[in-house]
Amino acid sequence: KKVPFVPFTKKGGGNWNQVTGSTPNDGTFDWTIPAVHSGDCWVRVSDAAVPAVSDTSDSYLMLTDQDDEFEENDTQATAVELLPGTYENLRLMVLGPYDTFDPDWYRVHVGEGQDLRVHIDAVTLDPGSDNDVDIGIFDEVGHLLVASLGNAAAETLYLDDLPAGWYYITNTYTNFNYEYALTVETGNFELGRLAGRVVDEEGAGIADLWVEINDISGNWLIAPGRVVTDANGYYQFDYPAATVKIQFNTARNGLNYAYEWYNDKLDFATADPVTITAGSTTTLPDVVLTSGATIQGRVTRASNGAPLGNTRVRAYDAAGVMRAWVYTGADGRYSLPGVPPGEVRLRFQRGGFAIEWFNDRPGFDSADVLSLAAGDVMTGVDAALGAEGFLSGRVVNASGEPIPGVIVTAWDTPEVGVISATTGSDGSYFLTQLGTSIVRLS
Repeated sequence: KKVPFVPFTKKGGGNWNQVTGSTPNDGTFDWTIPAVHSGDCWVRVSDAAVPAVSDTSDSYLMLTDQDDEFEENDTQATAVELLPGTYENLRLMVLGPYDTFDPDWYRVHVGEGQDLRVHIDAVTLDPGSDNDVDIGIFDEVGHLLVASLGNAAAETLYLDDLPAGWYYITNTYTNFNYEYALTVETGNFELGRLAGRVVDEEGAGIADLWVEINDISGNWLIAPGRVVTDANGYYQFDYPAATVKIQFNTARNGLNYAYEWYNDKLDFATADPVTITAGSTTTLPDVVLTSGATIQGRVTRASNGAPLGNTRVRAYDAAGVMRAWVYTGADGRYSLPGVPPGEVRLRFQRGGFAIEWFNDRPGFDSADVLSLAAGDVMTGVDAALGAEGFLSGRVVNASGEPIPGVIVTAWDTPEVGVISATTGSDGSYFLTQLGTSIVRLS
């Protein structure tokens, strides 16, 4: 029996858009792709008479006339040479899940003793998405010299007093599609330098550690950037005059040390401020990191045992401070290093599922406590995530008028937040990923 079928498409998270009212069920349909840009599209085919009978494409699709004037500059080897100036109408496109994207590479020659300034200003092509694009500058052999860190689509990087040579610029993060302008400048920008070294308990340098420089305000939209320690644990960061706070983030590269903030502090609020002074170098004393333990396990879907990739696994100490985190792989497995010695509790979180604590517990207070010593490897710490619950409401003023832009947070304990949402134009909020538990709202 020939049944008319109706193809649809949608951009990730948006509404389904009808492509045609109906078409014969003869196995083919010619479609003129619309002039949109998205790497998170799906196609659905439905029975025109019984819409509930349908099937959706098995994977993400990308709709784009992606090539800008510099494609295919996808690797350092194919980097496009730039002169100082501003380059507009460039495109950065995601390729599918887990923040995979098509990078753009550029290179610029800098003269002896000159400074380098690189600025990106991006505009999302996906309505309703957030704005977060990061860039990095690398040397000729591929070592990262500096990268942006802020949760923004406009970022600026600096390097001071460079040796003559080629320097390479690329995108290091995006999870949406963007059109962007890139500005490259050389000269003298009145920069200061922050320098130091990170070592273990024996005094040996710790390599490949993220040193994250945060604005004193704590505003992630204007975080100055990050660098990575060299083979001997040394780092340096160039920036205009500023006061900052520094995190030594072991989670980023999976190092088995407990992370900390300067100077031997657990969080941003208590970290010591550090001043960067134009025209001079601020050299900090060695930062000594403590060896950690490792927790391993697997996260699955409770309903059928299927692996759950991209699940965030967090370890909290007895005071409710998050001390280490990692994401599961596509097979649902994780290995979480850098867990501080002592007692910790583990939390598992993934969009579309209820947040869960080990061992199948709804909250921090009821979670099983894991006791670890430095160097321990604890295995079999698994989780099976179930269906999420929801909580919604409105925020209004004394006159009953809606208040938009209010952040509503559900708390497990006074120290441990569960999930947050922001009120819309009508004052409404919608909290997701809640399990069977009691929460407090702020």
